Amino acid sequence: MEHLDELRGRLIRCVIILVVATLAAFSFKEVLFHFFMIPIEPLMTKEPGLLSVLSPLEMFIVYLKLSFAAGIALSYPILLYQFWAFLGPALHGKERRAVFPFLFFGSFAFFVGAAFCFILVLPVGLEVLHAMLPPEVEAHYSTASYFGLVTMMVLAFGFVFDLPVIMVLLARVGILHPKTVAKYRRYIIVGLFVIGAMLTPPDPYTQIMLALPLWVLFELGLLVSRFVVGAAPPPPADN
Repeated sequence: MEHLDELRGRLIRCVIILVVATLAAFSFKEVLFHFFMIPIEPLMTKEPGLLSVLSPLEMFIVYLKLSFAAGIALSYPILLYQFWAFLGPALHGKERRAVFPFLFFGSFAFFVGAAFCFILVLPVGLEVLHAMLPPEVEAHYSTASYFGLVTMMVLAFGFVFDLPVIMVLLARVGILHPKTVAKYRRYIIVGLFVIGAMLTPPDPYTQIMLALPLWVLFELGLLVSRFVVGAAPPPPADN
């Protein structure tokens, strides 16, 4: 019950932090709008009327999505700290002092993943998807659908790139031992490719561009976990 109370308290703090960060980001909604237009600008130069609004509330929904995504990015180090603080009781004195490296590498990996998606994956992926249209079809994309796709992809890549950091932390507190992970490596890799397909549009390029980094990051997390945990035996299974 104490763990559940602690988890509830941390989740409430995360919600409050996200709400405050989202409201702050909403003040810059026009700036966010133009920033997230960058991946589709090459297509917009060819077809200026590519994006359209289908309802009076659509732009308001778009601004909310953009503000929420920006709010997650702004508050991400604080959210990571809440996760760290929840696992803190399982850490020893020296390990607790590693909070700053955890926050640094966790935040750094998140922003690298988001930038990788924004700069490399999205522009090419949108070109690939747009090229699939037959000549008889005139493209008019919903503004809400476009920004929903972009924010979802950017956040997904950001979270995915934190996989090694989370694996190392869970291994260190004894929740996810590397020997146990290695035993199920084949199934986990298949699951990672399934996740890559679920989080991306149904085209091979974007699916592979998420699934392959997932695989590499998983192997990196497993390697570092082994180094951190060493030869310690896996935790005993509960009977």
